[in-house]
Amino acid sequence: MIIPSRIIYQAWFKPDVADQRYHHCICGKVYQQDVTISGYSNLLQHLKAAHKGYEAITNVKGTLQPAITELLQLGKSASLNKGANWIVMKALPLSFCEDPHTRVTAHAKGPHARDHEEGVHYVGLVAVFPPTDANPAGRVLLAFSPLEDESDHGAQSLSNSLADTLSEFERPWSCVLFVVGDNCSVNQYLGDRGGIPFIGWASHRYNLAVQLFQEDYSDLVTKANKLMLKLSTVKGRACLDSVTGVHPKIKNETRWSSTMKMLKRWNDLIPALRQMSTKNAVKCGVDKLMLSATEAMELSKLVKDLTKLDSVTIALQDEELTMLQVRDRFDHTIAKYPITKKYLSANAAIINNAPFERALVKLQSGRKLTPVEREASARLLAPAVEETSLRVSLRRRSRSRRSSAAV
Repeated sequence: MIIPSRIIYQAWFKPDVADQRYHHCICGKVYQQDVTISGYSNLLQHLKAAHKGYEAITNVKGTLQPAITELLQLGKSASLNKGANWIVMKALPLSFCEDPHTRVTAHAKGPHARDHEEGVHYVGLVAVFPPTDANPAGRVLLAFSPLEDESDHGAQSLSNSLADTLSEFERPWSCVLFVVGDNCSVNQYLGDRGGIPFIGWASHRYNLAVQLFQEDYSDLVTKANKLMLKLSTVKGRACLDSVTGVHPKIKNETRWSSTMKMLKRWNDLIPALRQMSTKNAVKCGVDKLMLSATEAMELSKLVKDLTKLDSVTIALQDEELTMLQVRDRFDHTIAKYPITKKYLSANAAIINNAPFERALVKLQSGRKLTPVEREASARLLAPAVEETSLRVSLRRRSRSRRSSAAV
């Protein structure tokens, strides 16, 4: 019996959720084809080339036969059938089943979405130290787990978790020179009452600064987000596809860079939106969200500014970036965009221990510290043999030798 191409397609392919022009084969390959115009011919060519005998294992209901390995005449063993099915359907090498990791994993209960509860807050603690031969990276993950009492996410609970982790590794509080984290009040508690210098994430401060900069353009950003949401609907995508193949982007509330990407996409879509017919614009609800000439100029300027600001965001992700280099980038940003001074200045209110951070910058640049900065960074002094006691010891040895020689 000849199975229709549409049925074979249902068994072997799934359309992309976001873009129906793309089709995912069960082997992982993705193909672009508008099946409403050109049919399934190109997709079936893939099956003929990569999945020989595909017609024999395709049911008329648009599914694959569960016992596909019977075609291989591998016997009646259920485990053998399942193993062969796995290898064949995923195009794996036959030696895959001999791999020790495969054998262990096959008998283990795999992770499932139900096993991971939503709303669980995990705390990660990473120790950072000068690189050694044993650990060239200079860091190690100490803990990654929920707090002992998940109902209490207060500062003292976090402090207790850190203390418990240190005790497991037999390390006292005194071995912690400083703590780095985001600038939330819970983390700053360690610096305020724990007596440990706290350094807030530069990326977090920068994110807050750029969000403050964007507030002057809040109306434009809100309008852009509404437009993108409209264009992301089924009707909106259909209307947009009639004038361009570019898709909309939605803003992520937690990352300002997503706002930049959304505005860039909006800027790119302006020529296409102007080509959209009034009928389609009304149909998808974007007719009242079109830009005026003044707004288009404002958008273009904002995109340029955000692109410049984003270059600093990328630079802050460099693992080898120093506090001095961060300070230089922040000062440069303040000079161009004064409104960011609230979060980026060396004495910003959000900084938990400004003298300590200023001391680090000065130490890295070789500048002299003020008394306050010297006191704040005193714990960074490396333990060393006192020069005076060493000289006294050497003199005593010298005198002892001379006395012995005289005798």
